[in-house]
Amino acid sequence: KTRTVDTPDLRFCVYTDHASVVAKRSTVSDVVIPDCIDGVPVESIGVSVFNRSKYTRSVVLPDTLVNIRYCAFYKANNLKTIKIPGSVRIIDTSAFSTCENLETVEIAPGCTHLGYRAFGNCKNLREITIPATVRQIGGECFVNCSKLTIRGEPGSYAEKYAAAHKIPFARRNKLWKKAWRIK
Repeated sequence: KTRTVDTPDLRFCVYTDHASVVAKRSTVSDVVIPDCIDGVPVESIGVSVFNRSKYTRSVVLPDTLVNIRYCAFYKANNLKTIKIPGSVRIIDTSAFSTCENLETVEIAPGCTHLGYRAFGNCKNLREITIPATVRQIGGECFVNCSKLTIRGEPGSYAEKYAAAHKIPFARRNKLWKKAWRIK
């Protein structure tokens, strides 16, 4: 049994044990997605929720989020930076594809999968931090990201991916774990 719950900025599909963001309802530029809605955790951002958003400049993602679905932020061209919490396991196909002004992405340890073209055609993407927990990076994940440097752990899948795709790789900064409050 599902129901729809609206806030001034977002629409949620609420299930018995979790909720999903299914639509952006306003022109607000700085979006904060709550941890819970109607007493259940918000676990996903649905298909195309922020697709082609002209207004979205920043998004704060909750620590309850598990996946970012297909084209969730496709062509959200005012988005410049995004921090993905450690609860997120999957960043799906084209989730952030063609975000014209996206420059930096920080993915906290916990994520395991970056989908096909997840960040493809983000022509201004300069830096992405990929944790050692990522074990799969889909085809063309960073296609046409010519300014990109991948940051991560030496010996990680991210480093091997960067080498195989001729993408510059740099060791993540030492404050990374503290910034994500990881013990």
